[in-house]
Amino acid sequence: PPSFASSKCPYRSEVALAVRLALRAGSNMIHHIENKGTDLEHSEEELGISTKSNEADFATAIDVENERLIMDGIKSQFPAHAIIGEESVGTGTVPPLTHDPTWICDPIDGTTNFASGMPLTCVSIAFCVNGEPVLGVAFAPATRELYVAVKGMGAYRNGRRIRSSSSTDLNAPAKTLSNA
Repeated sequence: PPSFASSKCPYRSEVALAVRLALRAGSNMIHHIENKGTDLEHSEEELGISTKSNEADFATAIDVENERLIMDGIKSQFPAHAIIGEESVGTGTVPPLTHDPTWICDPIDGTTNFASGMPLTCVSIAFCVNGEPVLGVAFAPATRELYVAVKGMGAYRNGRRIRSSSSTDLNAPAKTLSNA
């Protein structure tokens, strides 16, 4: 959204970088997503699946490649910032958030869905200051949805403002065509 590129956005450089990196990482995922279930499908061996703590906790070669792309991009523009990446942390202890500017990335959020060819997967990148998240970017390459949010400035999907429901009644039934 244009408002994130304006001087009124205190994190405009960080937003621009996170969006650029999420789109690039998402483009690495498209080939597999589009070819799953076709004659062009990669085998599990070609996908480079490696397990972490158990068979259900795994990473693909594209997870690792995307995390390297994201971390290298952040380090080149913000060398003093800390980075917590899902694949580099692995099954170890997640470092605590400090007051230092810190990026958190999941290079393929929904690796099981990704490996299975399901479209419910995305690249997730967040930025925290003083231990609090101040911006988040998620790009779902299969649906080409880009979500961007900055603290105090709102959240957007593909450049259009999104909002939560105005309903405060948690017991109200969901609106569907059958009960509308």
